[in-house]
Parts: sequence; structure tokens; C-alpha cells
Amino acid sequence: MGAWIGIMLIKYFYKKIKGFVGIASAPDFTEELIWKKFSIVEKNKIRENKIYKLKNSHNNFYPVTKKFLYDGKKVLVLNKKIKCNFPVELLHGVNDSSVSWFYSIKLIKTLISKKLNLTIIDDGDHSLSRNQDLKKLDLAIKNII
Repeated sequence: MGAWIGIMLIKYFYKKIKGFVGIASAPDFTEELIWKKFSIVEKNKIRENKIYKLKNSHNNFYPVTKKFLYDGKKVLVLNKKIKCNFPVELLHGVNDSSVSWFYSIKLIKTLISKKLNLTIIDDGDHSLSRNQDLKKLDLAIKNII
């Protein structure tokens, strides 16, 4: 969700931002990763203002409500081009079981910048917290500063 919030900030403050780094970006996840994958039964449950408990890859449950999905729909970012007058570095692991790396590709296609870079880490997961991942993150940050 951090990259989604970051992209929304870019829309409003792009003249003040010097660079952007996103890790395992999941913009528009309420629409792309939740609503579109819900069955008719799950969608009807949400429409009836019931809470749906969404299970993630770590067997944790997250409450999903109609308001949560509605609020997410109001701030979608993958449906328009976003101007960035600064370098953008995205990192994503192929073994990310929470968010497919294809979402980082979708995000790259929506951003307009002279310097866009997406680093795909073949054996990386969603957290990208191993030493070798952190070295790539450090390099991405140094590419911006």
C-alpha cells in the first residue's frame, strides 16, 4: 500500500519530489487484487455491508468492507498517466506471493519520467528484506540521490 500512497502524493506534489522508490508496488490493489477476484457470493456479502475476512499468504485475515473498497475506487492511479519530473526506481520480487510483479510493470507504464527503472529480483519475496535485496534497494536509492 506504501507505493500506492506514494503515487497519490506524486500526483499532488510532483514539483517538490526529488525521487521515488517503490518496493513490491500494489497500486489499486482494492480493485485489482480484491474486488476483481471476489466471487459473486463474496461481492454480495460486501454489498450487504458485511465484513469479509480476506486471508493472505501468511494465513492472516484482513477485514474488507464496502467502504474500504469504495474509498479505494475513488483514488485509482493505474487508469491515467502520472507526470514525474524525477527519477523513479521500483523493485519487485518474482517470488512475491502477495503481489505479482506484473503490477510494478503496470505502474511503470502509467508514470511519465525521463528515468524509470524496474528491478526484478528473481528469487525475491514480498518483503525484499534479505541482505542481497537490501543491497539492491541501497543501489536504487543511490541512483536517485
